[in-house]
Amino acid sequence: MAETKQQILDTALKLEQDGHAFYMDAANSASNPLAKKMYQSLAADEQKHMEWIQALLEGRTPGMTRISDTYERLRGIFADAPESLRKEVKAAAGDQASLTIGMNMEDKSAAAYQKWSDETADSQLKALLANLAEFERGHRRILENTLEYLDKTGDWFMVEEQWNFEGGA
Repeated sequence: MAETKQQILDTALKLEQDGHAFYMDAANSASNPLAKKMYQSLAADEQKHMEWIQALLEGRTPGMTRISDTYERLRGIFADAPESLRKEVKAAAGDQASLTIGMNMEDKSAAAYQKWSDETADSQLKALLANLAEFERGHRRILENTLEYLDKTGDWFMVEEQWNFEGGA
């Protein structure tokens, strides 16, 4: 039996509430100030998602944004970190665990949203679910990138900043 619009939205709201709580807890326990800022930003996204879902539950059109807005907000958090902080950056075991848990959580949420989006004929619900799936996939990439940054800061700058090395003669 297919899930009703109400069931999907109720479940989606719970997913976003759980995500918000997770990211707030992760921000509060993060040992690295850069990871803390990233978690706070993701928690803010989850809060927006709850508002979108609530709007649709109330029969209003949600005022959605795109994942690119999150990327813009997070751009520079790591690249603009002071050199002294970059030299000290290393993921603590708790930070690594939180990032891994977050990636798994985002994968599952994205899959659920995509499945519901594919199955519904309701155009407004489909648009919301597709956007949420896109956000969750984007959050996963952000978490993965953060883990890479914290584990391999030098390599991260070579890839993200597209550093290249030239041989001298």
